[in-house]
Amino acid sequence: AFVGTCKSWNDDRGFGFVVDNESGEDLFIHRMHLVDCRGLVAGDQVTYDKGMDERKQKYEARNCRGGSIPMPLSGVVKTWNEGKGFGFIVRDDNEEDLFVHRLQLLESLFLTVGDRVTFSKEWDSARDKERACDVRFEKPGKGKGK
Repeated sequence: AFVGTCKSWNDDRGFGFVVDNESGEDLFIHRMHLVDCRGLVAGDQVTYDKGMDERKQKYEARNCRGGSIPMPLSGVVKTWNEGKGFGFIVRDDNEEDLFVHRLQLLESLFLTVGDRVTFSKEWDSARDKERACDVRFEKPGKGKGK
């Protein structure tokens, strides 16, 4: 594996450039080649493999690890109290259920029991524990008629 530094990242378009720490070569990196994150930030130190983009006849970074924009967590809405505007999410990673408040929903004002969601987590100092934030409905799979 090679080691490099993220030179730039366009999160809206899902690509950026990595500078190889040894050769100084700029390499294109696409979101589909990120392994343990969903995005990079300029300055991130990453490891990667080089692969040839046959269409452009240029090397690009692949199997990239070390980005600082984490993968979202996922789970299922366990409870939702519409009157109070909060509920709980059962995490797919089997960690403790997370509290979620209406103010942390990005695509709606309410959830329904059984909804599949993705989210981040943050520390709730008032409750002295983690809570869900940036909650979105999980997007259905692409391809194969889905």
